[in-house]
This record gives sequence, structure tokens and C-alpha cells, in this order.
Amino acid sequence: MPETQRPNVLVILVDQLNPLFGGWAGDPTGVTPNLDRLAAEGTVFDCAYSVGPVCMPGRCSFISGLYPHQHGYWTNFIDEAFPARLGGFYRDVQAAGYRTGYVGKTHWFNPAWGEHTREHESYFQAIGLDTTVDIPGTYLAAFQGSPYTDHLRSHGMLDTFLRDMALQMQAGQYAVVPSLTPGDLQPDAVTAQEAIKIIDSHGDEQPLCLTVSFPGPHPPFNAPGDYATMVDPADVVLPETVPAELTFGGRTFTRDDVRALRANYHGKLALIDDWCGRILAACERCWDMDNTLVVFTSDHGEMLGAHGRFSKCQFWEESARIPLFVRWPRRVAAGQRTRALAELIDVYATVVDAVGGQVSPWCCGRSLLPVATGAATAHREIAVSEFWSGSGSPSHMIRGADHKYFRQGKHEHLYDLDADPGEQHNLLESEPATAEELRQRLALFLNRSSGYRPLFDRANLQADSPDLARDLLGLFRGLHHTTGLDAAEPPE
Repeated sequence: MPETQRPNVLVILVDQLNPLFGGWAGDPTGVTPNLDRLAAEGTVFDCAYSVGPVCMPGRCSFISGLYPHQHGYWTNFIDEAFPARLGGFYRDVQAAGYRTGYVGKTHWFNPAWGEHTREHESYFQAIGLDTTVDIPGTYLAAFQGSPYTDHLRSHGMLDTFLRDMALQMQAGQYAVVPSLTPGDLQPDAVTAQEAIKIIDSHGDEQPLCLTVSFPGPHPPFNAPGDYATMVDPADVVLPETVPAELTFGGRTFTRDDVRALRANYHGKLALIDDWCGRILAACERCWDMDNTLVVFTSDHGEMLGAHGRFSKCQFWEESARIPLFVRWPRRVAAGQRTRALAELIDVYATVVDAVGGQVSPWCCGRSLLPVATGAATAHREIAVSEFWSGSGSPSHMIRGADHKYFRQGKHEHLYDLDADPGEQHNLLESEPATAEELRQRLALFLNRSSGYRPLFDRANLQADSPDLARDLLGLFRGLHHTTGLDAAEPPE
């Protein structure tokens, strides 16, 4: 591809965004004009799912193209960093002749308390990133050093932020505590400011692939200033699946409490939207926007009271489904919405396809461009999501053309999403044949995806690697827990 025709790439990744929020999703209380415009100028994938509806597993899948049962990172509580050799996304983009940058939340490892993210520069380079500005999620930022805490310290606001977090933690994760930290010093704002610096300083000698990973609207519910009151809780329309009362973290919530949480969440998303507008304005100053690929998505969703639950780790639409749209005027049709099934790992394959590269051999993602360009109408026959807390058996979801089946713990669910988008009528007993068909398709998928390539090819393991036994153990455990076998230690 001639250099002049190679697109710059902007990937906007947000954290824990309920896919039903935002104007583009049909939410009447959404305050998202910039993201709405971005969606209208591209193709919206209305049936996209996280392969792992929790932060670290989803993000490790995002950069590796592997499902959690393949890479073995099932929860947020894993001490060892995700193996850099499996993070093929950015190395594949580099191999295509691109400069790579990443700003915002990574969460491919859990730093030690008090550690500064700059201490992991060699790891980021091994992942395939030329420039990394790692800004942790809001809670974790209070426990470690980062470009964000450096920025706060330089503005004399670090103590204010730390007090903010102390008050929020005292009140509880799902409590509305408007932030004492000004809007332009929020983690999302500083993430955007650093991204704009990279865009403004980027020359024409090499195309750029930049990921902007906003830490929000993940809890806490601490929208700052005017954002905290931008949406009146009285205007928030709750779905029928929010009960009169629900309990989470030892606290009872009423429907009015949920309205207040959702209003604040709208404010956090509105802040992100404002900064997305400024990032896009920087791109318009510096790049040919007709030949710029922009992808917007989230690592997973957020229940926000639906079905009596908060947080993620669930397979209801609010948690497992993700927003996903693609804009590229030179190639992608504007104003198009598609129900083609898609997965988070498809972003990796889409970007590498767009830049003229080749994905690493283990990547299970598939390029969305055939559907986005109108060359195809179907993308995947099924979409899969999975979660494991570390005890018991893993839980899995499979989505077909219209039905979704999932099992979590001892409970099984089957819904016809065309007839019942709110997932209020479990069809497990009334449609047993459909449930059995999806069970079998899920089992077939897990068996095939666990052994679709020789182990060494799939994991890119080197026989002389000092970490070989550790990496094999992680893969063994992932495979064995998926198939219901006992975990096995690798041979001596």
C-alpha cells in the first residue's frame, strides 16, 4: 500500500460502558454528541460482545486475539503480567510499518503498590508500543505512581485527588460522591490531553496507530462539577428489570438510588464525550480524516441495577455486550447499522487488516471491514463470552442469530433477543431443543478453539524460554478448566 494511502488509526477504548447508554444507542438521556456523530459517520455493530466481561481478561484478549480459556487470564487478580509474547496486536501493526502509541489504562498486569508505571517501559516495548502513557483506573491511581499522579502533583492537586478517593472508598464503590478534582484534571481528561500531544507532535514520515484508553466511565460514580448535575435523576427512565430494591456490597438500593447512579454515570460519559470531541478536532488538524480509521468500543459493560445487579462479570446484555463502531470514510459506509455478530477481539484483526498487515497466527479475531464496507452481511455464526472467578467451573455464554444461552454457576438461561431484548423470559424449559443446540455449539467451539493449532504455534512459545513452564501452566489450566478436567501441573 503506498505510504500516502495508508490510514492513520485511532482506537478509542472506554472502560465498563453499558452498551445501552449514549445517544447512538437510542438513550434519550445520553449527552454524547461527539460519539453520536462518530457513529453516524460509520458503521455501528449492534451485536458485539466482550469475550471476557471483566477488565483484565477482556483487555488481555483485546491485545492477544485469544479467548480467556486460551490465554488463562480469567480475573483481575493475577500477579504476573500478561506474557508480552502473546500481545500480538501492536507488534503486528509495527510490522506493517506503523508507529504505535497507547495512552490511558492498560491493565495487562497489576503493579505493586507504590510502584510507578514508568518502571514497566521495557514491558510496553515488548508488547509492541513505541510510546506508552499508562494512566491507571481511578481507584488504582491512588495506590501507585503514574503520569497522572505526576500531572496532579505539578498542579498542586494530588492531595485533593487522594482525599477524593478516600471519601469515595469510605462511601462505597456504588455511592454517588461528586469529585473534588476539577474536570480537566480527571483521569479521563488527562488521558485525552496526553493523546492530543501525541497527535499534534506526530509527523508525516510514518503512519500512526494510537489507542486512547479512557479509565471511565468505570466506577467510582464521581462525575465532577457540572457533569455531576448534567442529567436530572428524575429524567432517567429505568428498565423494567431494575427491581424495587436490590442489595450490593451490604447496602440496599431503591430505584431512586439507581436513577442517581445512572445520572452520575451519564455525567462521566459526557465528560469522555467532550474530550473525544477534542481528540477528533486534533485529528482533523493533523490528519486526512477521510483516510483515518476510527474504532470505538469498550472492554465490557456495566449492569447498573438491571436484573438486580451492579458491576460486570455477567452475561446479560448490559454486561457482556459492548458498544462498537467503525468510521473510515474512504472505505466504510456511513449511517449503517448491522446485527452481524462481532467480538472484542475483532478490533485487533480489523486494525491489522486496515494497515495492510498480517495478524499473529494465534489471533482468533476476524476483520470487521468486509461487513463495514458492505462487501458482506454476516461476520460470525456465534459470539462467545466467558468468565471464571477462580473457584467452581467457568461460566460461558453463546449468542446465535437471535437466541442467547448462558450458564453461570448452577443456573442456565435462554433468551430470544429479537422477541425479548430485555431478557425477562427464560425459555430454557419451553424451548429445550434450542437450548441443547446452543449447548452443543458451545461445546464444539470450546473443543475446537482449545486445539485448533499446535500448542507451540498458538502460543508462540520458545523451547529455550526461561518462562516456558509458567506459560505452559497457564495454558494448561485454561484448557483443563474449560473442558471440565482437573488442573494439571506441567511435567517436571
